[in-house]
Amino acid sequence: MIVGDHGTGKSTLLRELAEILEREMPGGQWVQLTGPDPASTRSERVVRGLGDLWNNIRTVGRLQRSVPRGGVLVVDGGEQIPAFWRWWIAHRAMRRDHFCLLTSHSDVAGFATLYRTHLSPDLIGDLVRELLSGTDAALQPGDRIKVQQHLDAIDLNRVGNLRDLWDDLYELVQS
Repeated sequence: MIVGDHGTGKSTLLRELAEILEREMPGGQWVQLTGPDPASTRSERVVRGLGDLWNNIRTVGRLQRSVPRGGVLVVDGGEQIPAFWRWWIAHRAMRRDHFCLLTSHSDVAGFATLYRTHLSPDLIGDLVRELLSGTDAALQPGDRIKVQQHLDAIDLNRVGNLRDLWDDLYELVQS
């Protein structure tokens, strides 16, 4: 499994691995689980959350039944289903002789942690440089300076969600 906080690259890593997984373990299935919108009210989260929960459990069960021996089930967002069901997925994968690659915000019983995503100031700097290197035509002359000034003004050690940082930088460049 791949473990990490929100916005630290778990789903991105899965997308990078997709071609290799399909080549090495053909016939696999992939699902990205969803949960209730955190911006909704508490009662909406409860009602929608229960619906999402049962949909997630049913979807994973249906997909796992179709994974062939030696194939792989990729579950992005494993924290969206209860611990018992995550354990059941691992148990079923062993029993049916296929693999299951799960992402989650914390360790899950029955799954070995293969990689932990994390952010560091150096990694963030490298990713921003990589992102900006391919967008010369899209940026106005002062945009690179605005981005660098923004990065210099914040404590990159405190950035815990790269997706949120990308959103901030996008808004900065668009303003």
